[in-house]
Amino acid sequence: MIIWIGIGCQLVLDLGISDRFTEQLITVIAVAQRQLPVGCLLEIRSARPAVRNLLERAGWTGVRVTAVPAGG
Repeated sequence: MIIWIGIGCQLVLDLGISDRFTEQLITVIAVAQRQLPVGCLLEIRSARPAVRNLLERAGWTGVRVTAVPAGG
């Protein structure tokens, strides 16, 4: 699910409990990152520590990786 949050110029990609880190997902993230206006942030949320670790290791500029909020 992709949610546009207008406050603070932020795009959130919520992966939920998915444990799949696929080439298609990498493409979606790369395209979203390139299309955001300068200074905007792409936040990627995942409930899976292993997926968050892989995303953090990618080292994308302007991308923040977080855990899925409780109840989300």
